[in-house]
Amino acid sequence: IVMDNASFHKRVKSLLNRHGHRLLFLPSYSPDLNPIEKKWAQAKFLRQGWMENNLPKLFHNMGCTSFILD
Repeated sequence: IVMDNASFHKRVKSLLNRHGHRLLFLPSYSPDLNPIEKKWAQAKFLRQGWMENNLPKLFHNMGCTSFILD
């Protein structure tokens, strides 16, 4: 289980401790250690590619040709 020190994780910590599990917490700000950050980076990359490929088409279809930059 990957957890930070968010207040709502205290109940989870208490429950797991009662059942003999040991928790290791991430430092207060450590996006490089959090596995979900890799997925967010992928999503941002894919979104960027979509924007570059489709935004001019979207503006054109909406009649906003003055916003299209070459």
